[in-house]
Amino acid sequence: MHKNRVTVYFRIAVGTCLLATSASCGIDLFGDSDGGSPAPPTSNEPAPVTTSADAAPASTVTLAVQEDFVETDSVEEDSPQAPAPDVSEDALAGDAIDFGPALGDRLVVAAVESDDVLNVRDEPMGGIVAMLEIIRGETEERLWVLRPDSSVAAYLEDDAVVATGRARSLPRSTWYEVTAGGYTGWASAAYLAYPAPVEDVTDEVTRAAGGLLEAASMDELARIVLEALEPRISGEPVTVSGPGWFEGLAEMEIDLVVRGSRHFGQRLYIAADAGIDWDGTYEIIDARLRSASLQTLCSRGWNGERCL
Repeated sequence: MHKNRVTVYFRIAVGTCLLATSASCGIDLFGDSDGGSPAPPTSNEPAPVTTSADAAPASTVTLAVQEDFVETDSVEEDSPQAPAPDVSEDALAGDAIDFGPALGDRLVVAAVESDDVLNVRDEPMGGIVAMLEIIRGETEERLWVLRPDSSVAAYLEDDAVVATGRARSLPRSTWYEVTAGGYTGWASAAYLAYPAPVEDVTDEVTRAAGGLLEAASMDELARIVLEALEPRISGEPVTVSGPGWFEGLAEMEIDLVVRGSRHFGQRLYIAADAGIDWDGTYEIIDARLRSASLQTLCSRGWNGERCL
């Protein structure tokens, strides 16, 4: 979990500059990564290369300045997708496998740290064609599609990517071909999951904690919520979005990752009424729980009741 790192949103008259990622400013803050810092891979999991040396350190306070999202940059669900890279099946790295996502399956980016991205490549372990990042701004989560130079290509109001039906296995990794924001390429299966419906757990957390939840910071509030849900959650926590703040609302998303099983993990979303220390630190302070929700993430699919 990132400590003392907060994204604060302001509306301004003109211009958009999201310093949290610097994507819209065309500044590359990302190294060559296939997402976060996962647990050691198994034979079916990638060994991602993470060199985010230029990413903001954990103690950094991030100030984001942004205007309303520009709808002309959004990608509708039925927008035409870019054609797949012109690489024949035989020329691709690894071996074709048939147990991956089916054509049209919708997957979410998961277990990627909030200051990192998931690379989409022209072939497994190949060159980067796009990068995917979860951004929660003004209470709405969107999947940002970045070009290799970190400039914004599109954002998706639906944070899912769509599988093409092709999957390949390498000695230490598995890859799925997906489309997102007009780009088609290969992404590490270790950072893609099937989402189950979202469950509101606010009352459960409040009861377990013995009443109204308040904390000095969002990190502290998240710790209390995690402890309250401990009987039903497990896995390594990865902060995938936030903590962010806008007009009194603070938000944070944490993936609890369990690898090596059909159960990928769970996604915890926390919203709180909170203030900002405007006197110099710009940290979120006086966080009071507004809501908490939990979502199961599956490795191979969701049948309406459980992970496949």
